[in-house]
Order: sequence, then C-alpha cells, then structure tokens
Amino acid sequence: IHMVQTGERYALGDNPGHPLFPGVEMLEWAAEHVAFVFHGQVFTHIDGLAHVFYQGKMYNGRPAALVKASEGATVQTSDVLKDGIMSRGVLLDVARVKGVTTLEPGDHVFPEDLEAAEEAQGVRVEPGDVLLLRTGYGAQVDAAAAAGEPPPAEHSGYNAACLPWIRERDVALLGSDVIQDATPPGDFPKTMLPVHQVTLVALGLRLIDNGHLERLAEACAERNRWEFCLTLNPLRLARGTGSPANPIATF
Repeated sequence: IHMVQTGERYALGDNPGHPLFPGVEMLEWAAEHVAFVFHGQVFTHIDGLAHVFYQGKMYNGRPAALVKASEGATVQTSDVLKDGIMSRGVLLDVARVKGVTTLEPGDHVFPEDLEAAEEAQGVRVEPGDVLLLRTGYGAQVDAAAAAGEPPPAEHSGYNAACLPWIRERDVALLGSDVIQDATPPGDFPKTMLPVHQVTLVALGLRLIDNGHLERLAEACAERNRWEFCLTLNPLRLARGTGSPANPIATF
C-alpha cells in the first residue's frame, strides 16, 4: 500500500462488444449466453444512480424515462466507476456490539446504534469513508445455505432515521450485509426502500448491497482494528444501473 501516492486510478479492462476473434475465419468454436439479475439479494453488487427513482426522477432531477428496458441507463451509468474505488473503509459491527450473532428482523439500526458501535470500537466515520454495517445477516445466509434452505426473507438494516446522520458524516459509499433498508421499513408505508430512495436519488450516494462481512468482522475483532483500505472494481457495463462487485478490505 505504500506504493499508493496520489490515489489516481486507471482501468485496464476494456468494454465488452468486440468481435470474438477478429480477422480469424474458418475457426470452429462454441459459446454460450449467460444472463443474470444482480439487483436484489442475489449478488454482492453496487447500485448506480440510475437504479432507483422517486416521483419519476433520479439523481439531479433527471427523468426516469432516460432508463429504458431496451437501452439500459442512458445517463448516470455504472460505467463511470470503471477506474475503481479506493478509500478508507470502516466496519461498524452493530450485531457484535449488541452482543448477538445477528440482529433480528424488525431490529432496525438507528443513529444511536451507529454511534454506540463507534464508541465501542474506538473508531469514527469520517467524510469520504466507505461505511459498512454488519447486522449478522451473513451468518444466517451461511447457515441456511449449509442446510439447503433459502435465507430469511426479512432482515435488519438501516432505519431511515439514519439518513441525516449518514449525510452529516458525508460518506463516499454506504454498504452492509443486507440491502441497506431494514425490512419491513417501519414508519414509511408509502415506500418499500426509503434508504435507497434518499441515498441514490437525493444524496447521489452509491450503495454496496449484500456484502459478506463475516470474515472481515472476525479479522477486525482479532486485530481490534475496524478501519482498512477498501478497494472495489465494478464490471465495465455500459449503460448499467449497477454491477456485481467484489470489494476487498486490506489491512
């Protein structure tokens, strides 16, 4: 990490879409087409600013019509992150601080929970950080997978009351081991995902959904260190509303 001096980043991967073997004829080959949906709770992924709308608008007041089923996102695409992300990451292990393996559905995380985790862990979330929240849902996912069962449909997560706190701390990315929003969302019956709608549409704050934070939480606890270098490289998906991602925490 000492080689990093200015933080400038350069993507080395190319956009997809070139011929398979340009200039080569009479070559026998086989291929397959694979499609997948990464939004929701399937993959660890990053949400772009064209992913969610409120009252027909996305971030900066742009109309939802600029995202089309046939063309994808024509503005604010995930490809703007092609050079990757590197910043200080901070894990707030609210489940561990509360003394439980996992927070139960309905156990919303409030600003006072975030601050209690900061105090217990001796760390403070600062502007430009990548904030990761551990609810312990990853442990439930692992247990369900081992039993050949689906994970619980409902889970803990940020309550919308955290949004002013998140804005005040001015984080660069917001992530967790769930899809950020606690389910059910609580006192916001007119919206299913209030945290998504406010962060993506109003704040321009991208989200890392469904991070697997169990190994990281153990590593942080062993070191008694809850900050690290976090890097993330989304796929180069032109006109994507997000991308699968594999964030890396480096101590």
